Amino acid sequence: MKRVLSAVIAAALVFQMAVAGAEGYISFSGQAPAGYSGKWLTCMTVKNGADTETPAAEDIGWIGQERISKNGSYSIKIPASQFGGEFELLSSIAFVNKIYVSELQGSDTANGGEQTPVKTLNAALARAGEGDTIVLTDMVSVPKNMVWRTDKKVTLTGKNPVTGQITGGLNLTGTVSLRILSEAVFENMTLETLKTNSISENANKLFACGNRIVMGEGLTMTNPIDIFGGNTINNSANGTELTIMSGLYRRIFGGGENSPTYGDTHVTIKNMNVGMSANDSSKAYYDSRIYGGGKNPGSDVDGSSYINFLGGTAAYISGCSSASSLSGDTHIFVSGGRVMNIYGGSVDEKTVHSGNTYIEMTGGTAESIFGGSSRIGFKGNTFIRVCGGEILRRIYGGCYNDYDGGWGSDHFVTGSCAVVIGPEARLITKGDLSVFNTMNSGIFGGSRAAANHGEETGILIFENDAYKAHGDKIGEQSGYFANALLSHHDYLVRAGAGGRVVPENKSDIRIIPDAGKAAVANGVKQYGGLYTLSGMETEIVFEDGYTITGALSEKSGDKAVINAEVVAGNPAGLNGMQVIIAAVYDSAGRFAGAAVSEITENGSKDLNIKLPETGESFNVRLFIWDKNELKPLGTGCSFILGEGI
Repeated sequence: MKRVLSAVIAAALVFQMAVAGAEGYISFSGQAPAGYSGKWLTCMTVKNGADTETPAAEDIGWIGQERISKNGSYSIKIPASQFGGEFELLSSIAFVNKIYVSELQGSDTANGGEQTPVKTLNAALARAGEGDTIVLTDMVSVPKNMVWRTDKKVTLTGKNPVTGQITGGLNLTGTVSLRILSEAVFENMTLETLKTNSISENANKLFACGNRIVMGEGLTMTNPIDIFGGNTINNSANGTELTIMSGLYRRIFGGGENSPTYGDTHVTIKNMNVGMSANDSSKAYYDSRIYGGGKNPGSDVDGSSYINFLGGTAAYISGCSSASSLSGDTHIFVSGGRVMNIYGGSVDEKTVHSGNTYIEMTGGTAESIFGGSSRIGFKGNTFIRVCGGEILRRIYGGCYNDYDGGWGSDHFVTGSCAVVIGPEARLITKGDLSVFNTMNSGIFGGSRAAANHGEETGILIFENDAYKAHGDKIGEQSGYFANALLSHHDYLVRAGAGGRVVPENKSDIRIIPDAGKAAVANGVKQYGGLYTLSGMETEIVFEDGYTITGALSEKSGDKAVINAEVVAGNPAGLNGMQVIIAAVYDSAGRFAGAAVSEITENGSKDLNIKLPETGESFNVRLFIWDKNELKPLGTGCSFILGEGI
């Protein structure tokens, strides 16, 4: 028996041959040097005299592959039938970051190399180690009831690493469901998927089973699929994380299909459904939906949902499940893409969400936002903040109800509905909508209901002087149902620049002045914190909270003394992070000296500065500085040294 070793393995490994036993094999074992743990040891027997670089299939007697352990040890068994002088053993360390699969040319007894691919996905998964990439060189079929046979994190790609061409992918038409039992990334491949004519027909379903799954860039799907962060029936999940970067999707669920999720759900959409429209008047409209929870009864989520929509196209986003409960809060963040309707609550007719919902929009386009639910009531508080992006049609703090000249339902929020509007958003533009869709347009504080329910408190807040730009969009703007579709807000807050107003619940808001600012609410100075609304309208003005009311200065030789009177609008807010700074410049504008004094209470502050002893005049600049925010508080003042203000 002749053993031929490649240069790399000859330098790296020493084989120890065990005596062949009754089992009919010879065991080779040894210890790899540092740096080889986790890599693969590949062995192959070929006939004596055959081409050892690229042997013909008939010259290969046996191929085996074993992973080198974390501590560097290895052991590989070779059938004793391969010994006797006819075959020679070739060995190498395979840097198997990539395992190749070819349904057309592969064999599941092969080692998965570029020239010796395996035939099936499961064979590749069985060989995969942590972080390995499975390269699909052609369309690989996924059989019915396939079991994902790995717990290692893997990446699946149809992109040839040599040519850069996307030639491979997965054929899912032979199965409905694929359960993914490890962390995985799918990218740069074709997915041949089932065609459906209605939502009642089964599309292909991918189940992440609670694992972190990334549907990466470069995915081409023949038909939209359903994807679940959770699991199938009788299989729960402990929290989920889905990231969608390309592909076509009919439904996306943070939770499971028929099974519970015990933890939070996370769905991030970076791009999806390219070529489809979220305008239901368009021929390209497609009713795709994203849910924070699960699909069917039994897919309850014992946690909160988080949906981050950065780009793509979807018809609906719902923070809840489609027909089951979600015990925590819902969070929807939109910064790009196009959505028709966004609901913080549910869109089915059975699920009453109990909890709060938070919707924030900083970019992208949406036709409508509802803080509550679509066709049922909502228990909790809703918070909507639109400070960017475009709203084509309407914003409602509460729930949706049918209206066609008369009210077909009466759903509302048991709690508070708060809508915060920023000046940078483009609101109620009515762009890219049919004439019919513009019939209900505007900003509404409460539910789209016949009456302002006593259990529902509606608050409209316009921040950073946004009322000047958008105050005229409150209530029905189309002119069709002005007397029926009312804003139903209990409080209106008009806030200026220089701070934030954050809704708490019911009639409570939190006033947060910027550093160096104080708040005046309806003419009464506030020092920030919780504020209870009492009138229908509240105006909040933010003004300088720190002022220099007076200053005296004198210079003697090379010494200057400046005394400044400082008044803080909120004395209780002094925390040692505020200082007064005196900066002195000569007549040419060159910096000459400075002094700093902490502000711990209102009153006079002495600042002593050493200056060049010259006869020229100096200019003084006094300002208050926040050491935490690293910015000046207020406008400061200037005067000539030796004088004052």
